[in-house]
Amino acid sequence: IVSSTVTSLYDHFKDHKYKAVIFLGDTNTVMGAIAAAQHNIPIIHIEGCMRSYDWRMPEEKYRTIVDHLSDRIYAYLDSYKTQGINEGIGESRIVVTGNPIVDIIFENRHLFTQGEDLLEDSVSAIVQEKDYVLATCHRRENILDVDSLDSIVSLMNSIDDKIIFPMGYKTQEQLSKLQININENVHIVDPIGYIEFMYLLENSKYVISDSGTVIEEACILGIPSIQIRKSTERPEVYDVGASVKFDPTRKNDNKKIVSEVIKLGGAKWGNPFGD
Repeated sequence: IVSSTVTSLYDHFKDHKYKAVIFLGDTNTVMGAIAAAQHNIPIIHIEGCMRSYDWRMPEEKYRTIVDHLSDRIYAYLDSYKTQGINEGIGESRIVVTGNPIVDIIFENRHLFTQGEDLLEDSVSAIVQEKDYVLATCHRRENILDVDSLDSIVSLMNSIDDKIIFPMGYKTQEQLSKLQININENVHIVDPIGYIEFMYLLENSKYVISDSGTVIEEACILGIPSIQIRKSTERPEVYDVGASVKFDPTRKNDNKKIVSEVIKLGGAKWGNPFGD
């Protein structure tokens, strides 16, 4: 994907002139910035200067490269800007904007209830029973490492509540290939849409996830979370007491972690991602 993106965009930019090219986030497609740089087209990066300082993550490599190639960076928080400056990125290139996921949630929250009508019947039945947990897991360092994936499944298997797990196809493939068994209380479904997902998130007891954005969304909505990650580029959720850390690379006390996230259910924290 990276090589084809760079090659295709390089050829496109050769024949088409732009004032600037905008890249969002830290996915592999932001490596298209290399093609823009080759043609000296100004590069704008949205969601810049976030760092986990975990070099195992491909996303960490992508966001570091695109930030250093960028002519203008829109960073969500002052702390992210500081991280960029510490790496030698010029201060004048970084503009702090706040996190647009806040706007997305509050401008569209009235739509989330429609998600109930979009769910398959087996999922709706679990939602009606209340006290369910939502889960996602997709990161390469989690699903491609047998010990990490086994550790994450063991956490879910230790939970008494029913778990709704919209599971990516690569994760499904890995579980099948590695023959890792999941308890019957974990209800696995294929990936679902955003409206359905946000409906499930807002009505869940808590969420288990290695997704950065899901952890942000849960924090903003007041839903506790377990971050199934060794490191995160969003430590703010720990600072305000909205999330509990679960490191899949080491031995964990699963019952203690579940107990800690349940305690967060009655807590109120401030939104750390801007207005």
